[in-house]
Amino acid sequence: VHLTRDDNYTSTNDSKIRMLKELKPDYCLAIHHNSNVSSSANGFEACYSHSFSKKAAELVYMHTQNTGIYKKQKLYWHYYYMARSYYCPVVLTENGFMSNQFDYGNIIDVNANLTKAKAITKGIAEYFLSIQ
Repeated sequence: VHLTRDDNYTSTNDSKIRMLKELKPDYCLAIHHNSNVSSSANGFEACYSHSFSKKAAELVYMHTQNTGIYKKQKLYWHYYYMARSYYCPVVLTENGFMSNQFDYGNIIDVNANLTKAKAITKGIAEYFLSIQ
């Protein structure tokens, strides 16, 4: 496991791709929290850019969906810069909207975060079991 940052600062897209090239991971998970000008936007999102990342995203999505934490969930293809990498499967997750009161309550709740982490971990583990 390699943590790319532990504070709120911006890294360049090129540095992210360079990091993947250097680390050569088997899997990359980008964990984000979303925001929107509308406080009604809510939920969990999992996205991928390559077909070889789709199954990895689907499994994380499925296990997260089963938690019941989010009012809505979305799985979709997106041209997210880092997910365009060919070095490994890349899954981007948006774990709730900071601009939504319900989601924000779950973002700051320790137990909700533990439930989210376990669901994502199950998705990752199931992905690796599926490719053996």
